[in-house]
Amino acid sequence: MLRALVIVLSALALSQMTSSAREIVGANNSFRVTVPDDWGQMASASSSVALVVVSPRAAQTGGNCNVSVTADASSKGKTQAEIDANASAEVNEQFWLAVLGATRLFKSTTIDSSGERIHRGRKVFQVKATSEMANVPAKITQVLNMHPLPGQIFVASCTALAEKFAVEEADFDAILASFDPSAELTVSLPRPGSFWGNGQRPATARVAAPIVGRAADAGVRLAIRR
Repeated sequence: MLRALVIVLSALALSQMTSSAREIVGANNSFRVTVPDDWGQMASASSSVALVVVSPRAAQTGGNCNVSVTADASSKGKTQAEIDANASAEVNEQFWLAVLGATRLFKSTTIDSSGERIHRGRKVFQVKATSEMANVPAKITQVLNMHPLPGQIFVASCTALAEKFAVEEADFDAILASFDPSAELTVSLPRPGSFWGNGQRPATARVAAPIVGRAADAGVRLAIRR
């Protein structure tokens, strides 16, 4: 009897755990990401931002995450290993500071941590940064994960008010860890804008910079409702 009760309770717990989150699939299976059930989804105001999800605590924390994507003609035909090696040489703390520092909403930016990790055999480049807003008395903390793939670059990012970041951190970690882009994107992608100009930076950094900046900007605007 006791064993049966334990089995039933375990099954109920598992059911609650698996029903507490839902998977969102991007257009044409371009990506998959799992978000908590109580998070809402919003329409994107930008063609380069493919997904926007908002925390149920956003009114207090500003918590939100987005997925952005851009085409990268410079990486077409390259292997993932080549792309990973090139990005490792280009994407560092100076890269993140330059990109986030170019966001007009920010007065200053501090890199809390940065680095890379392996996800399904390829590299993901990540940063956690805290920025002081230029026109409002607030600080924002963001986590951005950049996924360079052949022909495309994805950025998954999460943003919250700095003093409330810890409240959202567990959900942010779960969302970002679950994000899985497709290596064969078939949707029409926006062309990358010019950030570095005239080849002043290597290809991956030059192409990635605008989409990273747009992802950061979108998260901040939603967090502070501007």
